[in-house]
Amino acid sequence: MTALINLFGFFVRLFPLRIVQRLGYTFGLFLFYVFPIRKKVALYNLKLCFPEKDNVWKKSVLKECYINLGINIFELFYLPKIDKIATDKIIKVDNAEIFEEGLNKNQGLILMSAHFSNWELFAYAFPYFANYNLNIVAKEQASSGANNYIMSLRKSSGNTIINLGLGIKEAFTKIKEGEIVSFLIDQAAHSQYAEYIKLFGIEVPAFPGAVKIALRTSCELVLAYGIRKNFNYEIFVERINTVAYDGKKDSDVNALVQLVNKKLEEVIRKYPGQWLWFHKRFKDARF
Repeated sequence: MTALINLFGFFVRLFPLRIVQRLGYTFGLFLFYVFPIRKKVALYNLKLCFPEKDNVWKKSVLKECYINLGINIFELFYLPKIDKIATDKIIKVDNAEIFEEGLNKNQGLILMSAHFSNWELFAYAFPYFANYNLNIVAKEQASSGANNYIMSLRKSSGNTIINLGLGIKEAFTKIKEGEIVSFLIDQAAHSQYAEYIKLFGIEVPAFPGAVKIALRTSCELVLAYGIRKNFNYEIFVERINTVAYDGKKDSDVNALVQLVNKKLEEVIRKYPGQWLWFHKRFKDARF
């Protein structure tokens, strides 16, 4: 498996990025029409979140989602050729100064993001456009070959990986050392340790870890996401005001997790085809 992954990556990187992205677009269409993995999951999620929309609209969003996935896969294999020059050509960042301003307080920074557009590209390129490395909280992939390949790519630009299962203590340490720790906050959390919040009007479990660390350490809390626009990207960065919340109160933790997820929902509603609808996000929902 590892040899095949490396061989495919070598093949992809023989071409210019724009051709690779178009190949990914075509691959996304192939997935949609021929091999629609997790189609039922995605349609179920769309029906829950957009009950007012008709099937034509939902299938259009689903098609865009597959195309987004196809491009992401091909761009993932192209990452080793993405450097500072390439990053500046394809990625525009709004409010990038928020990272520097937050770190200048010497209290570290929590960066929250989601499986939106090409999150792997943004994490990889972060040291190039923000001039800081990330400590990425991530879980291992089911396939050891795919996991090793993806983890090596994530670290190749200077980032560090913190294992999701055992890494909260390490995340605290990195924050106290004045570094950036990043979390993807949009997957289903285990109901035993989750905060239940409303997403698209549905009560679902959400990860509270990023919020809890920010409140307990008084570090900067930032939400960032990227949008694909004609094979280029624009990343939006927003500071989350935590002054009114108390990290020792369960109600305040829940309210802040709700606030962040509400902002995420607004982005998904605006760009539904760029979110990864294939996750079983609502599997532990309370109806």
